[in-house]
Amino acid sequence: LESQKLSKSYVKAYIECPFAFHKRYVLGDDSLDQNFFPFVYGRNVHELLEKFYVKGESDINILTKNIVMNDKYIKNKNVVNKFIEFNQMMKEKIGNNYIPYAIEMKLRDLELNISGVIDRVQFDGENYMIIDYKQSGADYFDENETLSKYRFELAVYTYLFEKHTGLKVKLWGIYFCKNGKLVYETASEQEVNK
Repeated sequence: LESQKLSKSYVKAYIECPFAFHKRYVLGDDSLDQNFFPFVYGRNVHELLEKFYVKGESDINILTKNIVMNDKYIKNKNVVNKFIEFNQMMKEKIGNNYIPYAIEMKLRDLELNISGVIDRVQFDGENYMIIDYKQSGADYFDENETLSKYRFELAVYTYLFEKHTGLKVKLWGIYFCKNGKLVYETASEQEVNK
């Protein structure tokens, strides 16, 4: 493992279950992941949310029409409709800045040998915000949700983004796809340093 690059997912998997980490990342056995419904569902939803944005297009009606024509839309209709509502709300709040600054931003730091893929970087005209998408299962939203269990990954993403771009992240959050809710807070420099 010394020569492998680390990712937020690697580290999180090890913290959650060293045995499962060993099976997947050391032995290379990810057969369960490939066919396990929550993983398949999660990949499909992520793909749809990525495809929502079309380069150079900011008209939400056109973006909505394009995504409902996708063949995976029907199976994921509830999640996609909530995502459309979320984008409409963002457009009302911040205008055309609702289009993400970046999606699926792949970053790697050679010094720490860690990498990550940021689902969404939002820029509202003044501040940058890191947003990670969560599907369902263990990652559900309830009204009392805090970001405590997600701060590690948000801190990794913030570290990578700031180091590669020189831009400062002010906020970070989780978008819960199943419920269409964004929970966010001020990014913690202490968590990034840790």
